Amino acid sequence: MKREIMYYFNSWDSHYKQPFGAIKTGDVMKINFSSTIQNIKVKFIIRRDFGQRHEFDMQLIEEGLYSSSVQFDVGHGLYFYYFEVTENTEWGAVRQYYGKSDTGGEGVLYLSEHDVRPYQVTVYDKDDQAPEWYREAVFYQIFPDRFYNGNEDDKINAPKPNSFL
Repeated sequence: MKREIMYYFNSWDSHYKQPFGAIKTGDVMKINFSSTIQNIKVKFIIRRDFGQRHEFDMQLIEEGLYSSSVQFDVGHGLYFYYFEVTENTEWGAVRQYYGKSDTGGEGVLYLSEHDVRPYQVTVYDKDDQAPEWYREAVFYQIFPDRFYNGNEDDKINAPKPNSFL
């Protein structure tokens, strides 16, 4: 039986989050959230690193697509975000949460706000341009332990387990 996707957000997809990656202080982050369920209320929840919870009501911009734009003008640092979805059912309002999955961009549904694994966004103060020579350079990493360990019999002292077998 195929599972129907009720809610969807992907932090790696520009349709759902713009801009991709870190945000400069003062810039606006646009967030979209999809739902196949009608008559819901979606909130975009943000917490600054160990800070207060801020919530923003997301607006229904077309059938099944909710949107919000938030300006990050409070200062630099780490911010954590997730979604609160309230569905009106015959038993009353049911509140669920949508946050980060173990694999990254796409999220998963949580039944408790306490359990939510939030997405993270880094907000920085100023651009830090690398020197021209650095931006055009080619770097090589050499791992001497991979080439020669000094054993006369060519045996490896502590072989790493092979997870592909």
